[in-house]
Amino acid sequence: MSAGLSAAAKTGPLTGLKVIEMAGLGPVPLAGLMLSEMGAQLLRIERAGT
Repeated sequence: MSAGLSAAAKTGPLTGLKVIEMAGLGPVPLAGLMLSEMGAQLLRIERAGT
């Protein structure tokens, strides 16, 4: 987990949206970051050992 704004402090057009990110697949990490910055709650799934 990274340090950042708590879920309660986030605001934006996507506040309340939950996104599942399959880390390591193409441009997904960048897209997840952009959605998170717009207020979405992100759940990142990574391969074991990465």
